[in-house]
Amino acid sequence: LVLPPEVPYGFAALPQCDTERLLEEFLGRYGTGIERSTALVAFAQDPAGVTSRLTTTSGDEVEVRSRFLVGCDGAHSAVRKGLGLSFEGGAFPEEYMLADV
Repeated sequence: LVLPPEVPYGFAALPQCDTERLLEEFLGRYGTGIERSTALVAFAQDPAGVTSRLTTTSGDEVEVRSRFLVGCDGAHSAVRKGLGLSFEGGAFPEEYMLADV
């Protein structure tokens, strides 16, 4: 793989499962967990925090109130789209597949 000249550094590869484990351990120190198979439907921000509407694995919609909302949801980020932010990056012409198998 030859990186384009505008990418000044090589890739630092950390498997997705390690990234998720590290994040989960860090959040656990603050009494916060990760809910998998939960989708962000919408959110509204005000000066005191964020109200998020989520769909759970059972299909129920719930509202969650938090101080922050962090978009770690990849290239098709619902958080970025909900904020009306564009994706300024580019795509590599290569095709990739990521799988936890």
